[in-house]
Amino acid sequence: MLSVISAKHILSHFKKLGLLATVVLLSGCSSTEMLVKVPANADGITVEPYNTNTHKNNIEIFSPLSLQKKINRQQLVQRANNLFVLFDNSASMKEDYRGVSREKYGVMVLDRFHQSLPDINLQGNVYKTNGNIKTSFMSRILSTENNQVNTELAIHRYEPQEMQKRIQDSAGNMIAGDGSLHSAITRISKLITDSRGPAILLLVTRWERIDKKTVIAISRLRQQLILEHERELCVFTVGVGNRYSRARYDQADSCGISVSADKVAQPRDMSHFIERMFFYGPADRDNDGIYDYRDKCPNTEKGRLVRFDGCQRFGTVSPLSNIPRTALAMMGNEK
Repeated sequence: MLSVISAKHILSHFKKLGLLATVVLLSGCSSTEMLVKVPANADGITVEPYNTNTHKNNIEIFSPLSLQKKINRQQLVQRANNLFVLFDNSASMKEDYRGVSREKYGVMVLDRFHQSLPDINLQGNVYKTNGNIKTSFMSRILSTENNQVNTELAIHRYEPQEMQKRIQDSAGNMIAGDGSLHSAITRISKLITDSRGPAILLLVTRWERIDKKTVIAISRLRQQLILEHERELCVFTVGVGNRYSRARYDQADSCGISVSADKVAQPRDMSHFIERMFFYGPADRDNDGIYDYRDKCPNTEKGRLVRFDGCQRFGTVSPLSNIPRTALAMMGNEK
């Protein structure tokens, strides 16, 4: 028993000696290595944390992309000639978003919208919801003296710069009511139905503000235009302060989309959004499947097969009246 303990004791001593010898050898190697002394440079390049403040805040610099050249070159067909903008001015728009209020962010997006808007024939106006105004909306629409439409809220030529000033004006074009979207939509429905031609309603609000009553108000307005006036209403919504788009009342059989403000804040995205709002696509007057700006034969007869350039695939076929009777008899078409 004693011999076993002694063997273990001797083995542990050998392990300690082996570890000590390894340390000594390594220290000797490191002492012989040539060390280079580099003076400290306080002015050297250092890696700083990435600053995301510019991304979080709204970017003030905006260079709009013009659609005018594309409209003229491709002969885009205009969808509507009436535009009504309803800006949500409720208390929820006062909350902070990216360092500014949602209201200010929405005004900024509308400013970029107006900067990017091409020179097209538009009628309409801009309005803001406000639940604190006591006067009724209809008293502002109609003058008590001559029963004429108030010039501030009436439908007239849509001038982008003038409309932007009205949006930025704290008291401009306010709509009385309880401050809800559905009450504002109901009150401006008369202006929309009195307009001529297809109309576009642009809502700038938060997704949370679109409740069931708002969906019903939009559906009623759409049905009224279709049944009574045989016109189409396209509803587009820009959600301010929402990172994702949400289509609550978009329907497959109606035009209009819902997008977040962040998705249309940049020049290219805003230009694409406006094109989708106001234009169907390139014109094709003879309905041969070839757009007019590529069609070398723009007056092709209905039912003809055409080539990629819009001209007839098999040339002009003579009417049967010009074919000799003997030829008609051979083809079995003689009566």
